[in-house]
Amino acid sequence: MRYAEKAVEDFLRDHHVDILHAKQVFPFGTICTRLKSRNNIPVYVTVQNPYAYLEELVLNVPLLGRYAGSLIQRSLLPFVRNAISHADIVAAVSTYSQKGCLELGAKATTIVPNGVDTTQFARRATRREGINGQFHIVSTSTLIPRNGLEVLIESIALLTAEGIDVRVTLAGDGPLEHELKTLAQELGVSDVVEFIGTIPHNEVPKLLARSDIFVRPSIAEGFGVSFIEAMAVGVPVVTCPSGGIIDFVKNRRTGMLVPAGDPPRLRDAILELVHDNALYVRIVDTAWDMIRSTYDWETITESVEHAYWSLMGNNHCRDGDLEP
Repeated sequence: MRYAEKAVEDFLRDHHVDILHAKQVFPFGTICTRLKSRNNIPVYVTVQNPYAYLEELVLNVPLLGRYAGSLIQRSLLPFVRNAISHADIVAAVSTYSQKGCLELGAKATTIVPNGVDTTQFARRATRREGINGQFHIVSTSTLIPRNGLEVLIESIALLTAEGIDVRVTLAGDGPLEHELKTLAQELGVSDVVEFIGTIPHNEVPKLLARSDIFVRPSIAEGFGVSFIEAMAVGVPVVTCPSGGIIDFVKNRRTGMLVPAGDPPRLRDAILELVHDNALYVRIVDTAWDMIRSTYDWETITESVEHAYWSLMGNNHCRDGDLEP
């Protein structure tokens, strides 16, 4: 981190810079807020999830176990709090992230969500009018606890026990890979659950276009770009009302929401999409309209530009919300 800080400061000595934009709270937000005090340059910090160090960071510490990992995670809190509280503008990607930033001392916040490139993640050419016969579930998800993928596997076991013809593709890597594969074997679904590892991002649209339903039963989520990528392609999503998900997944309108940690309810939501073609089509169309109006990059770029200009004019407020 010290090397990166020195490299940026060297750059500042040779170039005129109006704004320091940190794309993550730690370590980049920490570096930028340190440089702010020495160079008198305002700082804009993008925050995906201010509690990512607790909800998303997974540490496997040999011999010391989970307790040591938890201590290391919590040691990051002072750095996160310092970056957020000293930033001139904190741009949270969701209402959930904004709330967390305010709890950690943010002085001025705005919501600038993540977006999707609708030219790359374009709606599939063949319009699906529902599902007939075997159906394909996909999840582009890191294999970590907060994504709840064990619940997905358990729900698949319930479906196959009822004679439902389903297959699943899990695209992603992570520390739970062995555990999830073992669970699939124990439940007798390893032949229908395929682990393909992380694939190049430019191959994700093709994977989505070949699927029928996107499922990630998250127990925590700062935003969830994978969901809006699926929506842009025309794939309905099934998930849980966790974190930032509730900003864009409205139950039975833009997706299906089920309680976290509940395989039977997840199975039921999947089956409802399979059996109710009208619901399937309505969710796909409503979600697609929302993506075009709210999560296209052109719209989001305008929000970032507005925040930049407010910094340039020193026109940001200090009571928790960015002035229009």
